[in-house]
Amino acid sequence: MTKIADSASAVLVTVVVVSAIVPTAIAQGFFSPIRDLERREEAVPAEEYV
Repeated sequence: MTKIADSASAVLVTVVVVSAIVPTAIAQGFFSPIRDLERREEAVPAEEYV
């Protein structure tokens, strides 16, 4: 079995963390609920669905 060096494991952990953070940040920028609400001309009150 091959052992991973300390520096290689640090790089591996960094890559895994960045690969989770970057797509999340991009997705939040494109799919912002607040921005989508601002685009709507008129919001439908919740009482109309009851």
